[in-house]
Amino acid sequence: MKQLIFLSLFLLLTTPLAAQKFYEHKYRNNFNFSVLSLMADNPGFEFGYERKYGNWSTLVTYTILSDAAALPGFRGKPDTAYFGHYGGYRVSLEQRYFFPQQRVLMPYLSLFGSWLKSEYIISDRFGPNPGYLDTFAVNRANLVISPRFGIQIHLNRLLIDTGVGFGLKWRQTRNTGRQNPADKPSPNLIYSIIPILPRDGKEIEGLNISFPVNVRLAFQF
Repeated sequence: MKQLIFLSLFLLLTTPLAAQKFYEHKYRNNFNFSVLSLMADNPGFEFGYERKYGNWSTLVTYTILSDAAALPGFRGKPDTAYFGHYGGYRVSLEQRYFFPQQRVLMPYLSLFGSWLKSEYIISDRFGPNPGYLDTFAVNRANLVISPRFGIQIHLNRLLIDTGVGFGLKWRQTRNTGRQNPADKPSPNLIYSIIPILPRDGKEIEGLNISFPVNVRLAFQF
């Protein structure tokens, strides 16, 4: 949700740029850095390379998931908020089609796919209330496939790239190092009130809806 709010405000601020005279772009390559990857559900430092050819382009990115960008999720109780040793990676490939006859503001449609693997250590309570506290490792894997719509803003060598999509995510979460793997998480008021709130460490596997949103800054050459 915070990514969608940020993107909406960003687009409102940049809309007046369409009425101004900026440099027409002539560059076919760019190196880029994602701003929103620092605030994502699986945060990290995302770098990418894009190559344009005709009305098409291909974007490849690699994200280093790191403790430096990660913050512990909201778990409702101080004694279940341990979070550490976060790491992993995400790779993505995006094929884009740009609408012709556009220069400064270049809208595009694309097909986006990404693969993520991450691991971290958390603590949570298991068994009937009050339960017992257990510290264990969480292993995550995500596969996302999504059509996207975006706009590139060309300011000479500077490029601002915004995009949003709607697609499917296959998600798997597994635990290792549990004391009693058969025990269920203890009831928690927060998750009872908001059942769609993801509980860190809860083992799951299946499909879900994905809303990939991103803002990138790039240097063109």
